[in-house]
Amino acid sequence: MESGAGILGQDAARPAVGGAFLTSKRDHAASAIMCFVLLFSAVFAALVTVLVAAFYGQGAGAWAIGFLYVAYDTGLQVALLVSAWRAVSCPDPVTSSGPLPTLAVLVPCRNEAWVLPACVAALQPQLAPGDRLLVVDDGSIDGTAAWCLAHGVEVLAKPNSGKSDSLNQGLALVDQDIVVTIDADTVVKPGSLAAMRVAFQDPKMVAAGGLLEVVTRPALLGRWLGWQQRAEYLRSFLWRAAWDRWGTLLLISGAFAAYRRSALLAVGGLATHSHAEDYEITHRLHRAAIDGGHDWRLGMVPGAQAVTDAPAAIKMFLAQRMRWFSGFISVHLAYRDLVGARRAKALGLIMLPIKTCDLLLPIYGLFAFAVLVVYFSFGFGVPMLIIWILMGKWLFDLIAAVFAVYLMRHWAGWNALQNPGQQGPRLLSILTATACEPFAYQMLRQLAALLGWISFFRRRTIWTPQR
Repeated sequence: MESGAGILGQDAARPAVGGAFLTSKRDHAASAIMCFVLLFSAVFAALVTVLVAAFYGQGAGAWAIGFLYVAYDTGLQVALLVSAWRAVSCPDPVTSSGPLPTLAVLVPCRNEAWVLPACVAALQPQLAPGDRLLVVDDGSIDGTAAWCLAHGVEVLAKPNSGKSDSLNQGLALVDQDIVVTIDADTVVKPGSLAAMRVAFQDPKMVAAGGLLEVVTRPALLGRWLGWQQRAEYLRSFLWRAAWDRWGTLLLISGAFAAYRRSALLAVGGLATHSHAEDYEITHRLHRAAIDGGHDWRLGMVPGAQAVTDAPAAIKMFLAQRMRWFSGFISVHLAYRDLVGARRAKALGLIMLPIKTCDLLLPIYGLFAFAVLVVYFSFGFGVPMLIIWILMGKWLFDLIAAVFAVYLMRHWAGWNALQNPGQQGPRLLSILTATACEPFAYQMLRQLAALLGWISFFRRRTIWTPQR
Protein backbone atom coordinates (compact mmCIF):
# COMPACT_ATOMS: atom_id res chain seq x y z
CA MET A 1 0.00 0.00 0.00
CA GLU A 2 2.79 2.41 0.91
CA SER A 3 4.58 1.64 -2.31
CA GLY A 4 1.44 2.18 -4.33
CA ALA A 5 0.70 5.41 -2.47
CA GLY A 6 4.21 6.59 -3.19
CA ILE A 7 3.87 5.99 -6.92
CA LEU A 8 0.50 7.69 -6.98
CA GLY A 9 1.95 10.59 -5.04
CA GLN A 10 4.77 11.07 -7.53
CA ASP A 11 2.41 10.87 -10.49
CA ALA A 12 0.05 13.33 -8.89
CA ALA A 13 2.90 15.74 -8.26
CA ARG A 14 4.06 15.87 -11.88
CA PRO A 15 1.18 17.95 -13.26
CA ALA A 16 1.70 20.42 -10.43
CA VAL A 17 5.39 20.86 -11.31
CA GLY A 18 4.55 21.15 -15.00
CA GLY A 19 1.81 23.63 -14.19
CA ALA A 20 4.20 25.70 -12.11
CA PHE A 21 6.70 25.69 -14.96
CA LEU A 22 4.07 26.77 -17.48
CA THR A 23 2.81 29.47 -15.11
CA SER A 24 6.36 30.76 -14.64
CA LYS A 25 6.91 30.74 -18.39
CA ARG A 26 3.69 32.69 -18.94
CA ASP A 27 4.70 35.19 -16.27
CA HIS A 28 8.08 35.73 -17.94
CA ALA A 29 6.40 36.16 -21.33
CA ALA A 30 3.90 38.66 -19.89
CA SER A 31 6.74 40.66 -18.31
CA ALA A 32 8.65 40.72 -21.61
CA ILE A 33 5.55 41.82 -23.54
CA MET A 34 5.05 44.61 -21.04
CA CYS A 35 8.69 45.60 -21.54
CA PHE A 36 8.09 45.76 -25.29
CA VAL A 37 4.90 47.81 -24.85
CA LEU A 38 6.61 50.30 -22.55
CA LEU A 39 9.67 50.68 -24.78
CA PHE A 40 7.68 51.05 -27.99
CA SER A 41 5.30 53.48 -26.28
CA ALA A 42 8.23 55.57 -25.07
CA VAL A 43 9.77 55.71 -28.55
CA PHE A 44 6.39 56.58 -30.08
CA ALA A 45 5.68 59.23 -27.43
CA ALA A 46 9.08 60.77 -28.11
CA LEU A 47 8.25 60.85 -31.82
CA VAL A 48 4.99 62.69 -31.18
CA THR A 49 6.71 65.09 -28.80
CA VAL A 50 9.48 66.09 -31.18
CA LEU A 51 6.99 66.45 -34.06
CA VAL A 52 4.98 68.88 -31.92
CA ALA A 53 8.23 70.69 -31.09
CA ALA A 54 8.89 71.08 -34.81
CA PHE A 55 5.75 73.22 -35.13
CA TYR A 56 5.83 75.08 -31.84
CA GLY A 57 9.51 75.06 -30.85
CA GLN A 58 12.01 77.86 -31.33
CA GLY A 59 15.49 77.83 -32.84
CA ALA A 60 17.54 74.63 -33.02
CA GLY A 61 15.31 72.97 -30.42
CA ALA A 62 12.54 72.77 -33.00
CA TRP A 63 14.60 70.12 -34.80
CA ALA A 64 14.73 67.81 -31.79
CA ILE A 65 13.56 64.93 -33.99
CA GLY A 66 16.76 65.26 -36.03
CA PHE A 67 18.95 65.38 -32.94
CA LEU A 68 17.41 62.17 -31.62
CA TYR A 69 17.79 60.41 -34.98
CA VAL A 70 21.43 61.46 -35.42
CA ALA A 71 22.35 60.60 -31.82
CA TYR A 72 20.79 57.12 -31.97
CA ASP A 73 22.16 56.26 -35.40
CA THR A 74 25.66 57.48 -34.57
CA GLY A 75 25.79 55.74 -31.20
CA LEU A 76 24.65 52.45 -32.71
CA GLN A 77 27.20 52.73 -35.54
CA VAL A 78 30.02 53.30 -33.05
CA ALA A 79 29.00 50.27 -31.01
CA LEU A 80 28.74 48.10 -34.12
CA LEU A 81 32.07 49.26 -35.55
CA VAL A 82 33.86 48.51 -32.27
CA SER A 83 32.22 45.10 -31.99
CA ALA A 84 32.92 44.30 -35.67
CA TRP A 85 36.55 45.33 -35.21
CA ARG A 86 36.85 42.94 -32.26
CA ALA A 87 35.17 40.16 -34.25
CA VAL A 88 37.52 40.64 -37.20
CA SER A 89 40.75 41.19 -35.29
CA CYS A 90 40.14 38.57 -32.58
CA PRO A 91 37.86 35.91 -34.09
CA ASP A 92 36.50 33.19 -31.87
CA PRO A 93 38.31 29.86 -32.29
CA VAL A 94 36.60 27.54 -34.75
CA THR A 95 35.22 24.38 -33.17
CA SER A 96 35.20 21.40 -35.49
CA SER A 97 34.89 17.70 -34.92
CA GLY A 98 33.94 14.65 -36.95
CA PRO A 99 33.69 14.25 -40.70
CA LEU A 100 32.69 17.00 -43.09
CA PRO A 101 28.90 17.16 -43.43
CA THR A 102 27.05 16.53 -46.66
CA LEU A 103 25.10 19.34 -48.33
CA ALA A 104 21.70 19.47 -49.99
CA VAL A 105 21.51 22.61 -52.12
CA LEU A 106 17.94 23.77 -52.75
CA VAL A 107 17.28 26.35 -55.47
CA PRO A 108 13.66 27.57 -55.40
CA CYS A 109 12.62 29.47 -58.52
CA ARG A 110 9.62 30.74 -60.42
CA ASN A 111 9.98 31.89 -64.02
CA GLU A 112 13.73 32.42 -63.69
CA ALA A 113 15.03 30.19 -66.47
CA TRP A 114 17.15 33.02 -67.81
CA VAL A 115 19.24 33.34 -64.60
CA LEU A 116 19.12 29.71 -63.43
CA PRO A 117 21.94 28.41 -65.73
CA ALA A 118 24.52 30.74 -64.18
CA CYS A 119 23.40 29.77 -60.68
CA VAL A 120 23.62 26.03 -61.41
CA ALA A 121 26.93 26.35 -63.28
CA ALA A 122 28.52 27.99 -60.22
CA LEU A 123 27.18 25.33 -57.83
CA GLN A 124 27.94 22.10 -59.69
CA PRO A 125 31.79 22.22 -59.50
CA GLN A 126 31.56 22.79 -55.73
CA LEU A 127 29.49 19.69 -54.96
CA ALA A 128 31.22 16.81 -53.19
CA PRO A 129 30.35 13.08 -53.09
CA GLY A 130 27.15 12.66 -51.10
CA ASP A 131 25.88 16.17 -51.89
CA ARG A 132 22.67 16.86 -53.77
CA LEU A 133 21.50 19.75 -55.93
CA LEU A 134 17.73 20.11 -56.27
CA VAL A 135 15.92 22.84 -58.20
CA VAL A 136 12.39 23.42 -56.92
CA ASP A 137 10.28 24.78 -59.77
CA ASP A 138 7.44 26.71 -58.15
CA GLY A 139 4.92 26.58 -61.00
CA SER A 140 7.07 28.26 -63.66
CA ILE A 141 5.69 28.74 -67.16
CA ASP A 142 9.00 29.64 -68.82
CA GLY A 143 10.38 26.14 -69.33
CA THR A 144 12.44 25.96 -66.13
CA ALA A 145 11.71 22.27 -65.52
CA ALA A 146 12.42 21.41 -69.16
CA TRP A 147 15.78 23.17 -69.01
CA CYS A 148 16.71 21.22 -65.87
CA LEU A 149 15.77 17.88 -67.42
CA ALA A 150 17.67 18.69 -70.61
CA HIS A 151 20.84 19.50 -68.64
CA GLY A 152 20.69 16.65 -66.15
CA VAL A 153 19.73 18.81 -63.17
CA GLU A 154 17.38 17.24 -60.64
CA VAL A 155 14.16 19.21 -60.43
CA LEU A 156 10.97 19.09 -58.38
CA ALA A 157 8.19 20.60 -60.50
CA LYS A 158 5.18 21.65 -58.42
CA PRO A 159 2.23 24.05 -58.54
CA ASN A 160 2.90 27.59 -57.34
CA SER A 161 2.74 27.77 -53.54
CA GLY A 162 5.45 30.27 -52.62
CA LYS A 163 9.14 30.16 -51.75
CA SER A 164 8.80 28.86 -48.18
CA ASP A 165 6.54 25.96 -49.13
CA SER A 166 8.84 25.14 -52.05
CA LEU A 167 11.79 24.92 -49.69
CA ASN A 168 9.81 22.83 -47.22
CA GLN A 169 8.86 20.36 -49.97
CA GLY A 170 12.48 20.18 -51.04
CA LEU A 171 13.53 19.69 -47.42
CA ALA A 172 11.24 16.67 -47.16
CA LEU A 173 13.00 15.00 -50.11
CA VAL A 174 16.63 15.31 -49.00
CA ASP A 175 18.53 13.58 -46.21
CA GLN A 176 21.88 15.38 -46.23
CA ASP A 177 23.23 16.89 -43.01
CA ILE A 178 23.07 20.54 -44.09
CA VAL A 179 20.47 22.29 -46.25
CA VAL A 180 21.76 25.23 -48.30
CA THR A 181 19.23 27.62 -49.85
CA ILE A 182 20.24 29.61 -52.92
CA ASP A 183 18.05 32.01 -54.90
CA ALA A 184 18.06 31.36 -58.63
CA ASP A 185 19.43 34.86 -59.31
CA THR A 186 22.40 34.29 -56.98
CA VAL A 187 25.80 33.07 -58.16
CA VAL A 188 28.13 31.65 -55.50
CA LYS A 189 31.85 32.33 -55.71
CA PRO A 190 34.40 29.47 -55.83
CA GLY A 191 35.01 27.83 -52.47
CA SER A 192 31.78 29.06 -50.91
CA LEU A 193 30.16 25.65 -50.38
CA ALA A 194 33.43 24.33 -48.95
CA ALA A 195 33.45 27.21 -46.46
CA MET A 196 29.90 26.36 -45.39
CA ARG A 197 30.84 22.71 -45.06
CA VAL A 198 33.75 23.52 -42.73
CA ALA A 199 31.64 25.93 -40.66
CA PHE A 200 29.09 23.21 -39.94
CA GLN A 201 31.75 20.92 -38.55
CA ASP A 202 31.01 22.92 -35.42
CA PRO A 203 28.22 20.83 -33.83
CA LYS A 204 26.72 23.98 -32.28
CA MET A 205 26.16 25.69 -35.64
CA VAL A 206 22.53 25.37 -36.74
CA ALA A 207 22.25 28.25 -39.21
CA ALA A 208 24.78 30.30 -41.14
CA GLY A 209 24.77 33.04 -43.71
CA GLY A 210 27.10 33.91 -46.55
CA LEU A 211 28.20 37.36 -47.70
CA LEU A 212 26.29 38.91 -50.58
CA GLU A 213 27.27 41.52 -53.14
CA VAL A 214 24.66 42.99 -55.45
CA VAL A 215 24.46 43.63 -59.17
CA THR A 216 21.76 45.38 -61.19
CA ARG A 217 20.93 45.53 -64.85
CA PRO A 218 22.99 48.06 -66.85
CA ALA A 219 20.48 50.91 -67.03
CA LEU A 220 21.25 54.43 -65.78
CA LEU A 221 18.89 54.23 -62.80
CA GLY A 222 19.85 50.60 -62.25
CA ARG A 223 23.52 51.55 -61.99
CA TRP A 224 22.71 54.22 -59.40
CA LEU A 225 20.58 51.85 -57.33
CA GLY A 226 23.22 49.13 -57.56
CA TRP A 227 25.94 51.59 -56.55
CA GLN A 228 24.01 52.67 -53.46
CA GLN A 229 22.97 49.14 -52.53
CA ARG A 230 26.55 47.86 -52.69
CA ALA A 231 27.57 50.37 -50.02
CA GLU A 232 24.50 49.52 -47.93
CA TYR A 233 25.08 45.77 -48.20
CA LEU A 234 28.73 46.14 -47.19
CA ARG A 235 27.75 47.87 -43.95
CA SER A 236 24.85 45.52 -43.34
CA PHE A 237 26.96 42.38 -43.57
CA LEU A 238 29.74 43.87 -41.47
CA TRP A 239 27.17 44.61 -38.76
CA ARG A 240 26.28 40.93 -38.86
CA ALA A 241 29.85 40.16 -37.82
CA ALA A 242 29.13 42.26 -34.74
CA TRP A 243 25.80 40.56 -34.03
CA ASP A 244 27.49 37.20 -34.52
CA ARG A 245 30.10 38.21 -31.97
CA TRP A 246 27.36 39.03 -29.45
CA GLY A 247 25.46 35.82 -30.18
CA THR A 248 22.46 37.87 -31.31
CA LEU A 249 22.41 37.32 -35.09
CA LEU A 250 18.80 37.64 -36.24
CA LEU A 251 19.06 37.92 -40.02
CA ILE A 252 20.57 35.36 -42.36
CA SER A 253 19.72 36.24 -45.95
CA GLY A 254 17.73 33.47 -47.59
CA ALA A 255 19.43 34.22 -50.91
CA PHE A 256 22.44 32.29 -49.55
CA ALA A 257 21.89 30.52 -46.26
CA ALA A 258 22.59 27.13 -44.69
CA TYR A 259 20.76 25.24 -41.94
CA ARG A 260 21.40 22.05 -40.03
CA ARG A 261 18.63 19.83 -41.34
CA SER A 262 17.84 18.27 -37.96
CA ALA A 263 17.37 21.69 -36.33
CA LEU A 264 15.26 22.97 -39.22
CA LEU A 265 12.99 19.94 -38.95
CA ALA A 266 12.83 20.28 -35.17
CA VAL A 267 11.31 23.76 -35.42
CA GLY A 268 8.90 22.83 -38.22
CA GLY A 269 10.67 24.14 -41.31
CA LEU A 270 10.17 27.57 -42.87
CA ALA A 271 7.06 29.61 -42.13
CA THR A 272 4.72 29.72 -45.12
CA HIS A 273 2.69 32.60 -43.63
CA SER A 274 5.60 35.07 -43.36
CA HIS A 275 6.78 37.62 -45.92
CA ALA A 276 10.22 37.49 -44.28
CA GLU A 277 10.75 33.75 -43.89
CA ASP A 278 14.54 34.06 -43.52
CA TYR A 279 14.07 36.56 -40.67
CA GLU A 280 11.34 34.51 -38.98
CA ILE A 281 13.27 31.23 -38.97
CA THR A 282 16.21 32.73 -37.10
CA HIS A 283 13.85 33.95 -34.39
CA ARG A 284 12.30 30.49 -34.17
CA LEU A 285 15.70 28.83 -33.88
CA HIS A 286 16.69 31.27 -31.13
CA ARG A 287 13.45 30.59 -29.26
CA ALA A 288 13.93 26.83 -29.55
CA ALA A 289 17.46 27.17 -28.20
CA ILE A 290 16.27 29.30 -25.27
CA ASP A 291 13.26 27.15 -24.37
CA GLY A 292 15.03 23.83 -24.96
CA GLY A 293 18.33 24.79 -23.35
CA HIS A 294 20.24 24.02 -26.58
CA ASP A 295 23.72 25.46 -27.05
CA TRP A 296 22.97 26.43 -30.63
CA ARG A 297 24.82 29.01 -32.67
CA LEU A 298 23.69 31.14 -35.60
CA GLY A 299 26.64 32.71 -37.36
CA MET A 300 28.19 34.20 -40.47
CA VAL A 301 30.67 32.46 -42.77
CA PRO A 302 32.82 35.14 -44.45
CA GLY A 303 34.40 32.60 -46.79
CA ALA A 304 30.99 31.81 -48.30
CA GLN A 305 30.32 34.59 -50.80
CA ALA A 306 27.90 35.19 -53.64
CA VAL A 307 26.64 37.82 -56.06
CA THR A 308 22.88 38.39 -56.18
CA ASP A 309 20.53 40.38 -58.36
CA ALA A 310 19.02 43.56 -56.88
CA PRO A 311 16.15 45.84 -57.94
CA ALA A 312 17.09 48.21 -60.76
CA ALA A 313 13.91 50.32 -60.74
CA ILE A 314 12.46 52.58 -58.05
CA LYS A 315 9.09 50.81 -58.09
CA MET A 316 10.67 47.38 -57.64
CA PHE A 317 13.03 48.68 -54.96
CA LEU A 318 10.19 50.19 -52.95
CA ALA A 319 8.12 47.01 -53.33
CA GLN A 320 10.99 44.85 -52.10
CA ARG A 321 11.85 47.04 -49.12
CA MET A 322 8.19 47.56 -48.23
CA ARG A 323 7.76 43.78 -48.10
CA TRP A 324 10.92 43.38 -46.04
CA PHE A 325 9.90 46.03 -43.51
CA SER A 326 6.32 44.78 -43.25
CA GLY A 327 7.72 41.30 -42.62
CA PHE A 328 10.12 42.72 -40.01
CA ILE A 329 7.20 44.32 -38.14
CA SER A 330 5.18 41.10 -38.19
CA VAL A 331 8.05 38.93 -36.98
CA HIS A 332 9.11 41.34 -34.25
CA LEU A 333 5.58 41.56 -32.89
CA ALA A 334 5.27 37.77 -32.97
CA TYR A 335 8.38 37.46 -30.79
CA ARG A 336 7.80 40.47 -28.56
CA ASP A 337 7.66 38.13 -25.55
CA LEU A 338 11.47 37.92 -25.76
CA VAL A 339 12.07 41.69 -25.61
CA GLY A 340 13.87 42.43 -22.35
CA ALA A 341 13.67 38.77 -21.29
CA ARG A 342 16.67 37.85 -19.13
CA ARG A 343 16.37 34.22 -20.15
CA ALA A 344 17.16 35.32 -23.71
CA LYS A 345 20.44 36.91 -22.50
CA ALA A 346 22.00 39.40 -24.96
CA LEU A 347 19.32 38.67 -27.53
CA GLY A 348 16.55 39.77 -25.19
CA LEU A 349 18.43 42.48 -23.30
CA ILE A 350 20.28 44.16 -26.20
CA MET A 351 19.29 43.06 -29.69
CA LEU A 352 15.49 42.94 -29.47
CA PRO A 353 15.21 46.29 -27.63
CA ILE A 354 17.30 47.81 -30.42
CA LYS A 355 14.97 46.24 -32.97
CA THR A 356 12.00 47.67 -31.08
CA CYS A 357 13.48 51.15 -31.53
CA ASP A 358 14.21 50.35 -35.18
CA LEU A 359 10.49 49.87 -35.79
CA LEU A 360 10.13 53.66 -35.73
CA LEU A 361 13.67 54.81 -36.55
CA PRO A 362 13.00 55.24 -40.31
CA ILE A 363 9.97 57.37 -39.46
CA TYR A 364 12.20 59.61 -37.33
CA GLY A 365 14.60 60.00 -40.23
CA LEU A 366 11.90 60.67 -42.81
CA PHE A 367 10.16 63.29 -40.67
CA ALA A 368 13.47 64.92 -39.71
CA PHE A 369 14.19 65.39 -43.41
CA ALA A 370 10.64 66.64 -44.04
CA VAL A 371 10.98 69.28 -41.30
CA LEU A 372 14.19 70.58 -42.89
CA VAL A 373 12.48 70.75 -46.29
CA VAL A 374 9.64 72.80 -44.74
CA TYR A 375 12.15 75.14 -43.09
CA PHE A 376 13.89 75.77 -46.40
CA SER A 377 10.70 75.99 -48.46
CA PHE A 378 9.01 78.58 -46.24
CA GLY A 379 12.12 80.62 -45.54
CA PHE A 380 12.27 79.90 -41.83
CA GLY A 381 16.01 79.45 -41.99
CA VAL A 382 18.08 76.71 -40.42
CA PRO A 383 20.11 77.50 -37.27
CA MET A 384 23.87 77.03 -37.61
CA LEU A 385 23.85 74.38 -34.85
CA ILE A 386 21.72 72.13 -37.05
CA ILE A 387 24.01 72.69 -40.04
CA TRP A 388 27.10 71.86 -37.99
CA ILE A 389 25.48 68.69 -36.65
CA LEU A 390 24.51 67.59 -40.15
CA MET A 391 28.03 68.23 -41.45
CA GLY A 392 29.49 66.37 -38.48
CA LYS A 393 27.21 63.40 -39.09
CA TRP A 394 28.12 63.41 -42.80
CA LEU A 395 31.86 63.40 -42.02
CA PHE A 396 31.41 60.69 -39.39
CA ASP A 397 29.62 58.48 -41.91
CA LEU A 398 32.52 58.92 -44.37
CA ILE A 399 35.10 57.97 -41.72
CA ALA A 400 32.95 55.01 -40.66
CA ALA A 401 32.75 53.90 -44.32
CA VAL A 402 36.55 53.86 -44.62
CA PHE A 403 36.81 51.78 -41.45
CA ALA A 404 34.01 49.47 -42.64
CA VAL A 405 35.76 48.80 -45.96
CA TYR A 406 39.02 48.11 -44.12
CA LEU A 407 37.31 45.62 -41.79
CA MET A 408 35.38 43.91 -44.58
CA ARG A 409 38.55 43.41 -46.62
CA HIS A 410 40.11 41.57 -43.71
CA TRP A 411 37.01 39.64 -42.69
CA ALA A 412 35.98 38.58 -46.19
CA GLY A 413 39.51 38.04 -47.49
CA TRP A 414 39.18 40.68 -50.23
CA ASN A 415 42.81 40.74 -51.28
CA ALA A 416 43.53 41.35 -54.96
CA LEU A 417 46.87 39.51 -54.74
CA GLN A 418 45.84 36.51 -52.65
CA ASN A 419 42.28 36.15 -53.99
CA PRO A 420 42.02 37.71 -57.46
CA GLY A 421 38.37 36.64 -57.83
CA GLN A 422 37.28 38.17 -54.52
CA GLN A 423 38.32 41.81 -54.52
CA GLY A 424 35.07 43.31 -53.24
CA PRO A 425 33.80 46.86 -53.80
CA ARG A 426 36.35 49.63 -54.27
CA LEU A 427 36.92 52.14 -51.47
CA LEU A 428 36.34 55.19 -53.68
CA SER A 429 33.01 53.78 -54.88
CA ILE A 430 31.84 53.07 -51.32
CA LEU A 431 32.95 56.50 -50.11
CA THR A 432 31.19 58.31 -52.97
CA ALA A 433 27.99 56.31 -52.44
CA THR A 434 28.11 57.04 -48.69
CA ALA A 435 28.60 60.75 -49.36
CA CYS A 436 25.59 60.85 -51.69
CA GLU A 437 23.34 58.53 -49.67
CA PRO A 438 21.66 61.15 -47.40
CA PHE A 439 20.44 63.19 -50.36
CA ALA A 440 18.25 60.56 -52.04
CA TYR A 441 18.84 56.89 -51.29
CA GLN A 442 18.35 57.20 -47.54
CA MET A 443 15.02 58.94 -48.08
CA LEU A 444 14.02 56.16 -50.46
CA ARG A 445 14.69 53.48 -47.83
CA GLN A 446 12.81 55.41 -45.18
CA LEU A 447 9.87 55.94 -47.52
CA ALA A 448 9.79 52.17 -48.11
CA ALA A 449 9.67 51.64 -44.34
CA LEU A 450 6.70 54.00 -44.05
CA LEU A 451 5.00 52.08 -46.87
CA GLY A 452 5.84 48.91 -44.93
CA TRP A 453 3.89 50.21 -41.94
CA ILE A 454 0.95 51.06 -44.19
CA SER A 455 1.13 47.61 -45.79
CA PHE A 456 1.27 45.98 -42.36
CA PHE A 457 -1.88 47.76 -41.18
CA ARG A 458 -3.69 47.07 -44.44
CA ARG A 459 -2.54 43.43 -44.36
CA ARG A 460 -1.84 43.65 -48.08
CA THR A 461 1.83 42.80 -48.55
CA ILE A 462 2.24 41.37 -52.05
CA TRP A 463 5.41 39.84 -53.43
CA THR A 464 6.48 41.11 -56.83
CA PRO A 465 9.54 40.09 -58.87
CA GLN A 466 12.42 42.54 -58.46
CA ARG A 467 13.51 42.53 -62.09
